[in-house]
Amino acid sequence: MHDLSFRHFVLLNLLRRLHGERTTNSMFHILTGKKSSQTIQDTKWYKLHSYFQAFPDWKGKHFHKDMSLLRECGLYKEEDGRALLTEKGKEQAEQFLIPVHGSSFFNGWKYADASIPFWRRLALFSQSLSHALYEHKTFLPVSHDLATQMWVKQFWPKTKASKIDMASSIHNELFHLLHELPEEDAHIFVSRLSGYELNGYTFQQIAEHIHAMDADEVFYRFQSVLHYLLDHRSRSPILSIFSEGLVKDVTLTSTAAKTYAHLKQGRTLQDIASVRQLKNSTIEDHVVEIASEDTDFPIHHYVPQEVQTEILRVAKQTGTYRLKIIKEQMTQPIDYFSIRLTLAWHGGHHEQNT
Repeated sequence: MHDLSFRHFVLLNLLRRLHGERTTNSMFHILTGKKSSQTIQDTKWYKLHSYFQAFPDWKGKHFHKDMSLLRECGLYKEEDGRALLTEKGKEQAEQFLIPVHGSSFFNGWKYADASIPFWRRLALFSQSLSHALYEHKTFLPVSHDLATQMWVKQFWPKTKASKIDMASSIHNELFHLLHELPEEDAHIFVSRLSGYELNGYTFQQIAEHIHAMDADEVFYRFQSVLHYLLDHRSRSPILSIFSEGLVKDVTLTSTAAKTYAHLKQGRTLQDIASVRQLKNSTIEDHVVEIASEDTDFPIHHYVPQEVQTEILRVAKQTGTYRLKIIKEQMTQPIDYFSIRLTLAWHGGHHEQNT
């Protein structure tokens, strides 16, 4: 048996969560954060928020190489194009469950995009403030992103006293929030910060200091801390400022957002397809995405209550989200759109029965 890395255990756990109902390509799209209708549905239906966009820069050839290793080790197999864990694979997955420890805060679907500019703002502001307090004006900034530099200038404190107050507030608020996390996770986050005569560590450097982790696990845990801070930003006046305008209440792809605007104007799906010059099926994809996010989406206008109830009952009885199986078990004729819409609405932010 080859030594398995953190990524291998992520793959095994993802296979476990998908119950042999999706392909390896579906897994790759989830882990890299592809914003396609199928990937979004899979993320919502199988509750894969702790996997979505976990490794945004993963190259396809490296992913398939890792999957090949798992197959050679007898940990997973493929049947009818779908990827299934073997019994041996299940045993391995249970030895290292994802998410791990404090990393249960990882929510790539909600925070992956916001965490990047949030970290850039916080890291550059903290570095600049540290140098300013030591009256050291020349240093290499941790971020060359123009939007980040402009943001820092906009909120930059003007006086020495205000700089001291800001530094104190950042320290105190971060200290209290990080104190609630596992010590290793807090250590990873702090190790990434730079300041006067202090350079932040790379993920590889941190991994070398924490011998039980590799760089990928350090990266995952670091992202999890960022997601935790964003999730608790309302408790911190400073973090509320640093995260301003970054976290959306409704997370939609740009094209679904356009369809959403038309829906709010009372247009039918056919009208929207005509206006946007898109296929009806594409608009349906957008509506499914909207239903999984919008708590006020009027699902009853599209799927009667009794049909919703039966779809949910069949999905629970069969233990699957495979649309064909659900359709075949229904006692009444139904289209795939109604099934997808029901599963999306009830599997999004709406766990309660309607």
